Amino acid sequence: MPRSKSLQDPRFKGFPRLPLELRLKIWDLSLASTSSSQGVCVLPPDYTSESVAQLLVQNPYTSLLGVSTEARRVALKKVPWSRSYDPERDILFVDKHSFYKFCDMCSSDKWPSLVQHLALALSVTDRGLWLPIAMKYMPALKSISVVCPKTTGISDVSDDVIPPTEAYVGLKKLTEDEMVTFKIHADYLYETHFGDMPIIWTKTAAEYVHYVRVEMTRSSREYHLASWDERTQSLKLLFEARCFKTLV
Repeated sequence: MPRSKSLQDPRFKGFPRLPLELRLKIWDLSLASTSSSQGVCVLPPDYTSESVAQLLVQNPYTSLLGVSTEARRVALKKVPWSRSYDPERDILFVDKHSFYKFCDMCSSDKWPSLVQHLALALSVTDRGLWLPIAMKYMPALKSISVVCPKTTGISDVSDDVIPPTEAYVGLKKLTEDEMVTFKIHADYLYETHFGDMPIIWTKTAAEYVHYVRVEMTRSSREYHLASWDERTQSLKLLFEARCFKTLV
């Protein structure tokens, strides 16, 4: 039996005739998950504060901003353009412009000790002992994400990751399919005391995340990290691959 036209149309045409209080409540409820979702704080390369108080999270874009003036007013009130960074919930993103400064701050400032979720741009995920040493001062750390510049095709390991400034909706995890189809390539000379060593390889995103975990585990053994598991001789951290997601 064919469905009626009214059932086929997903729009609720009677919505504008509802009482204002009810409409505002519906808009408010539709934002419940957005206002409590995990956000991303992009660490400024010139950040100098000794606390997290000045760090901000750009709230994810919500489609309600473009629905109507009424919905936009509710959205901006409940989910403003930015809010304070919450180290227990939000992800701190560090790229090539802020990486070394961040590692230095870990030993000199107290606020990095509160960070639980750290995201590293692809190009800084293989910087030797810099991060393992910094992690000595990050007892709360629970996860490390490798942030890729894209999720399809192939990227060079040195490719920069540029956070979006418009229509931003977060750092999404790569899907199972993307983890095996997206490739990361390296072709460079590694300087040693015995001369330059050519480094050439191509890995899937899954293989690269595993590589980062193994290398970081190997480099962390002697530093007595809070995240170190003596029984398994490994880091008790979640390693993931992510990518900035936009609506465009």
